[in-house]
Amino acid sequence: MTSTTKQTLQFTLADANGAKHTLSMPYALPDLPEEDLLEAMDNFKKLELFAKDGAKLYATEKSIQYVKTETNLITSYK
Repeated sequence: MTSTTKQTLQFTLADANGAKHTLSMPYALPDLPEEDLLEAMDNFKKLELFAKDGAKLYATEKSIQYVKTETNLITSYK
């Protein structure tokens, strides 16, 4: 059995209506300093790139996290 692990950086923010939205970055550098991540999220939020029905999708910061996913290949067909 082959096992692979993938790490994704996720920013979770709430929109202007309070609904949560997640921005996932699968190729982010691992173990970035917290201060750099806080600055990056703040800068991203200030861009105001996304809106739905007039509400900003990324309005309020909620969390920053690394998510690790492990995949165990049982069999592969050729």
